[in-house]
Amino acid sequence: MGQVVGVVLGNRRAAVATGVVSLIVAARFDLFQLPSGTAILIVVSGVPLATYLILRRTGRVSQQVWLASTIASVVLGLEFVAPGTVQTAIEQLTSENVAPLLILVIGGVFYLWWRARRSERSTPETVNRLIFRGGD
Repeated sequence: MGQVVGVVLGNRRAAVATGVVSLIVAARFDLFQLPSGTAILIVVSGVPLATYLILRRTGRVSQQVWLASTIASVVLGLEFVAPGTVQTAIEQLTSENVAPLLILVIGGVFYLWWRARRSERSTPETVNRLIFRGGD
């Protein structure tokens, strides 16, 4: 048991993870009371960090994957904490006053994405290097 404690305390990530898990278990066994929705907020805030650490460990750090997982966890967490919030936001965004602006913003984002993709295609992936040496 002493070796496990030594390993956990010697590793900062393991110590933080053990502390968080211990608090969750203690709250589960009613050793102290957490406000409703706190567990969801802990999970939602941990998803971006966990995703980044996993991507970094596997060597596949991708901003797009990290951003998508963060947005998904925030939307799902928001829906768990306050049911109906996402539906209300969608209804507000599709109202007659906001819809034209939303269409312009989506069109602008799509245009910028398309322009960036087009410029990437025109850049060659391989470079030929020619070395000229003078005769002796």
